[in-house]
Amino acid sequence: MQWRRDSVIIDPEPRSLVPPLTAGERAGLEESLKGEGRRDPLAVRRGPDGRQVLLDGRRRYEICGRLGISCRVAAAAVRDRDEARIWVVKNQISGRNLTGWRRVEPAPRIG
Repeated sequence: MQWRRDSVIIDPEPRSLVPPLTAGERAGLEESLKGEGRRDPLAVRRGPDGRQVLLDGRRRYEICGRLGISCRVAAAAVRDRDEARIWVVKNQISGRNLTGWRRVEPAPRIG
């Protein structure tokens, strides 16, 4: 599915569920996107109004928009906002940017 910037809603909640990237991690992500482009699609869910709500890829979304890099989206298998919260945390726990105590920090926020 092709991504259109005006068709994606940025929900602020996922940002509050996971720790931010460090400056080094953000710089590394930007360099990767410049060199390799977008490899993975942005994860979205269908919102109540039918538009796509961004679940994963906020940083990539911002960097790609600034650099003019096109993106794809893929629907996450979630039925509602509660499942979306759990999906976001599980996805971030398995992500390479969370190490040590940062892996468990988001867990209490989904309850």
